Amino acid sequence: MSFAFEKDFEDALIEKLTKLENQWSRNILNYCSEEDLIKNWADIIFKNNNTTDKLNGYPLTETEMKQIIGDIDGDSPFSINRKLNGKYVSIIRDNPRDTAHLGERVDLFIFDKDDIAAGNSTYQIARQPKFKISSDILGDRRGDLLLLINGMPLIHIELKRSGVPVDQACNQISKYMKHGAFTGIFSLIQIFVAMNPEETKYFANPGRDKPFNSDYYFHWADFNNKYINNWEDIASTLLSIPMAHKLIGYATIADGKDNLLKVMRSYQYHAASKIYTRVVGRTDWDFEDQKGGYVYHTTGSGKTMTSFKCAQLIKSTGKVDKIVFLMDRNELWKQTYDNYRNFSDCDDIEDTSNTEILSSKLSSDAKSQLIVTSIQKMSNITLAANYRPDKLEIIQKKKIVFIVDEAHRSTFGIMLRDIKLTFKTAMFFGFTGTPIKEVNSINGITTDGLFGECLHKYTITEGIRDKNVLGFKTSKIVTFDETDLKKQIALHKFCVEDESKLSDEQFAKFRALATRDMLEAEKDIDNSIYSNDITGPKHRQAVVDSVLKDWDMISFRGKFHNILATSSIREAIEYYKLLKNNDKGLFVTAIFDPHTDNQTDDVFKDEAVEEILTDYNNHFDCKYTVGTYRHFKDDACARLSHLDPYKDIDRERADAINIVIVVNQLLTGFDSKWINTLYLDKVLEYEQFIQAASRTNRLFGVEKQYGIIKYCRKPYTMEKNALEALKLYAEQNYQNAFVPSLGTNITNMNNAFKNIEVIFAKNHIANFSRLPSDENDVRLFANLFNNINNSYYMSIPQLFSWSEKTYLTEDMGEVTVAFDELTYNTLRQRYSEIPRAVSPENLETYDLKAHLTEIAADEINKAFMELKFTEFLKDLSSGATDAEIEKILNELRENFAVLEENQQRIAEVILEDILSGSLKYEKDKTFVDYIELYSRNELLENIQKFSDAFGFDKNKLSRIMRFHLSESDLSKYGRFDNIMSSLDKVKAKETMGRIENTTIKNHKVVIRAEEYLRKFILSGGFDIEKL
Repeated sequence: MSFAFEKDFEDALIEKLTKLENQWSRNILNYCSEEDLIKNWADIIFKNNNTTDKLNGYPLTETEMKQIIGDIDGDSPFSINRKLNGKYVSIIRDNPRDTAHLGERVDLFIFDKDDIAAGNSTYQIARQPKFKISSDILGDRRGDLLLLINGMPLIHIELKRSGVPVDQACNQISKYMKHGAFTGIFSLIQIFVAMNPEETKYFANPGRDKPFNSDYYFHWADFNNKYINNWEDIASTLLSIPMAHKLIGYATIADGKDNLLKVMRSYQYHAASKIYTRVVGRTDWDFEDQKGGYVYHTTGSGKTMTSFKCAQLIKSTGKVDKIVFLMDRNELWKQTYDNYRNFSDCDDIEDTSNTEILSSKLSSDAKSQLIVTSIQKMSNITLAANYRPDKLEIIQKKKIVFIVDEAHRSTFGIMLRDIKLTFKTAMFFGFTGTPIKEVNSINGITTDGLFGECLHKYTITEGIRDKNVLGFKTSKIVTFDETDLKKQIALHKFCVEDESKLSDEQFAKFRALATRDMLEAEKDIDNSIYSNDITGPKHRQAVVDSVLKDWDMISFRGKFHNILATSSIREAIEYYKLLKNNDKGLFVTAIFDPHTDNQTDDVFKDEAVEEILTDYNNHFDCKYTVGTYRHFKDDACARLSHLDPYKDIDRERADAINIVIVVNQLLTGFDSKWINTLYLDKVLEYEQFIQAASRTNRLFGVEKQYGIIKYCRKPYTMEKNALEALKLYAEQNYQNAFVPSLGTNITNMNNAFKNIEVIFAKNHIANFSRLPSDENDVRLFANLFNNINNSYYMSIPQLFSWSEKTYLTEDMGEVTVAFDELTYNTLRQRYSEIPRAVSPENLETYDLKAHLTEIAADEINKAFMELKFTEFLKDLSSGATDAEIEKILNELRENFAVLEENQQRIAEVILEDILSGSLKYEKDKTFVDYIELYSRNELLENIQKFSDAFGFDKNKLSRIMRFHLSESDLSKYGRFDNIMSSLDKVKAKETMGRIENTTIKNHKVVIRAEEYLRKFILSGGFDIEKL
């Protein structure tokens, strides 16, 4: 069902939400002011707290409600979420009729996540609520729908009619926030929902001090991760009771790391709910039913948050004694402990620095403790308890739930077995992005065998589809001549050095071996060819040459960091020695296990560790030693992740590690969105490959479209291994894990460009010098340029450059780019003009990307135009013929397209003034200088006329025009509101009436004047007298 009008959609949604029993109340709160909603909340608080020990039959006074509102107004959604989970708010009673509690503190119930569709829960819908905004002159705004639980507006829904992208509803919410709409009782809003009839996105309220981030706008999906798009299905699932209640109580997390409210994605909710239900449903804790199950969510999809929410929900039931998070490796324990402390709303996450402390925590009588520890400490618990068998017996009698992170790791086989033998009645739940299956089982041990059934699954291709993680671009670095290598492998089979020594029968077999494909040949390659003293150095040098040659393009000139993974510590050291003194000025370090065990390589390794630490200390002015190696590793990881105190490394590149060399470290469990490339000089299979590759595919921004994987050792084997790993873990549509090739990206750009050419030719526009007048054509152009830009950014790390026109690609042969950089920049200039060229009421139907609508002046290459202008001046002064001058003028005009449309007009005026003699040009001024001078004078004149027509403060308007603001920046810092405060309503009414040849109604004067002012600022100014 489609809706031509937003109101009809609103009516239908309300009807759907109120249709069923135990759902939203049919008594709709229409057109409420904030005061109306506060009164409604006060009535519900009274109803839910009218007992002798609380309100005692006497309703809340106005000043008592002001205490409650004052406690939340100005608070962040993060803080309010913790108050909601606390269930109560407090007041000091000032109702003189309640003599029993006058002057005393009273705790009032407001919300319980488990009190759903019954008891004290009240569900209401407020339609078109009135928001007070920060400027009196702009007037109030009305939202679409608010969903109230117990009188509190906790979910705000913004609607758009059919055909309007749902992102425009998201933008509308962002505008409300900038205008200060979500204050007072509206500070309670936890979740925003943006809807059109065909699509819905939901996201947590970031608060007034945090930016809206579209990376965290989510689609709701069912248990099988299938999108729920139709509005009726959304109404009966996500927005229905009990789900809407659970969305607030179960699916939100207040993250103390950055004081930000977060909301779970649908797959996280489904997984946490499944575990919660399984624990709550267990009644016999004496029965040895250990296999709770496991959650299979792809690496990078937020398993830490999911596992914490599981524990938090289990803790809230009071049905278990201890909840233990098991991590592999001590460094992961510290990382996870910090994350859980940030997620927790109280100091209830227990630290365990050694096994004895862990034993003490487990045996204590404290109820529902959340304990974070490593599996290594936990597997030693029986040894620690052997000295105190009575303590072990106490622990064994407790109801314990174990939540095991990185449940695929090999260490969990033996260690987890020991823990299970010790705690036979405990429940075990695993979390992994790469469960071990039969095909890659370790000593016959699978994840199913350890934990039981898979409770919920979310694969890597689903993560890529949902834009929670990125896909991969893989390629081979071939370090040996393949023909020669196959020949040497074949000769080795016959134990000879030259084919002349082979018999005819042997030669036939030799020839078959020497001409087979490389994948087959690599089966006979020993790893020593990559590491021995003869061929190893040549191989490593070839890898290093490739790393350095491609560095600028792949890393975006050092913005991103690279990992080089080797097969041994000795090889890592050799790579370090090769890379440390590179001619690119890149800083390189290496991280591996520094411990020695008196083997042959110990001296070599000790000297290398000393060299690596000395270089690190000298470069960054540190003092790390072998004894503090763990702190060195922590510091390096912080630099690679841009964590405190290195959050500004992107700007302070001197503090950056460009390349880190590892053996096994950092290839699992390490997360940094600033890693974009992995060089694999080792052979990995199945879960090892997925884990390692996933270090590169965290979301970042437009510069990072995918993770880059380079196969350096047995590259054809690794290509096959990667496919098999993705078939195993991506399951259906595993090919979607790989991004398009360079040939495909160039072809996609060419196809989109050809369609753009057709649009501009149809509108008789030469050189793409302006936008088409038909808004349907403009919309189509926007979509096509989005396609060009997506393929362009994907092609950059694939070594695409505007300086090359033709590329020889593996999959598509020779491919030629159909347009040049000047044309691309011209099209991007046109794209940036769309917000100013189309009508405001239609702009919301465009799918515009913000990073493409803001162009800095230096992005447009005007060098050729300046050259032609210089030639024009030279010819003019040297007495050139009219034909010669006209030829230069035409060449100059062809490049006007890189200018904004208004600048093109001004450029023509300048040429006319020079030819007529009215402009005496100065030699030290460029053509762009003259354009800016003319533009500035014209703008000042337009500002004066516009200010006079509306009564605006000319100085204020002049100041804001200097910033060239975008739509997203217009309302920041109260700049726009400050100008509107100087509006002369009488002048404005007269001016708009003259322009529109109608009488403007008084109540519409401010709204319409705001539209004129917005258009004037965003367009860069216009002559009001010519409208």
